[in-house]
Amino acid sequence: HRDSAWNVPLLTDFGISLTQDETRLTSAGFLIGTDRYMAPEQFRSVQGGPVPGDSVDLYAFALIVFEMLTLRPLRETMSQEAWRFARRFPEVPAHALAAPDQSRAGEIVGVLARALADDPSQRYASAREFLNALESADAGAVTPAAPTAYTAQTTQAAPPPAIPTDGKPLRSRRLLLGAVALLSVAVLVVGGIAVTDTLRHPDWAGDEKAMAAALPQVLPDRQNDAGWLGMTCSAADTGDGERARITCRGGGRTLIAADFGDADTRDRLGSSRELQELSDGECVIKTGPVGDAQVALPQAEGKDRYSLLLASDTAEEDLRGIPVCS
Repeated sequence: HRDSAWNVPLLTDFGISLTQDETRLTSAGFLIGTDRYMAPEQFRSVQGGPVPGDSVDLYAFALIVFEMLTLRPLRETMSQEAWRFARRFPEVPAHALAAPDQSRAGEIVGVLARALADDPSQRYASAREFLNALESADAGAVTPAAPTAYTAQTTQAAPPPAIPTDGKPLRSRRLLLGAVALLSVAVLVVGGIAVTDTLRHPDWAGDEKAMAAALPQVLPDRQNDAGWLGMTCSAADTGDGERARITCRGGGRTLIAADFGDADTRDRLGSSRELQELSDGECVIKTGPVGDAQVALPQAEGKDRYSLLLASDTAEEDLRGIPVCS
């Protein structure tokens, strides 16, 4: 309605939307999305598994419902390794739900267990089927499709979700269903998910953030933005002795920026035996070959913990102009 405050509904932060002929993987094999709202098959696809389908959005929807009911993200009930490679639905005690829902905890958790099944084929076929199952659980009737023994899916110990003592849980299932229904309408009206710039370009975290701040002309302010020489940068798994690693690619170049925590560790693990000192009178770096790449080691205090490894046909020449001191 034109007089309604909701005349332009938007739904955000459900991950990255896609059509059936698209994928959430870049050409380089990187996942795109918000980690705690991603389905297990999205992680498996990176290692050669099948391309994820539409059910990943239904899975993200169910994760949000789980979080609304327990006031705890499912992601927080398991380790990062389990989340990515061995995800299992945890045991959810009745007291993890709001008081009005506790008498129907078995039915409600059974619905959630199916909606969050590891195998996409075992999940509800649509958001409407999922909502109908929740309504039936609220009425005390377990739908035939919902598992009656959700704990059978648990193959490893996991801390059960708990309502924080200072939290304010939803007072009724109908309030949840009303909120979910509103979100569903928003999806239908918009015709997709509005992905915010924050999702595409999240902030760096921890030591990555400190490294980007120390090397502002080399690394961008946020992930998936362009840095030095137009290369696009993103967080990467750390190597031996590293506290953080950022990888940048583009224009036939690959740059690995690593934080070793201190100069001694860097010079021992991330250095080169054939170092040449370069200076413009104020800025000093040491460079040398590491295999087919070239390493640059800033010497300024506060930056002498960082190593920059560049692989390209012009790496040696490029590193002579790397702006590590500005």
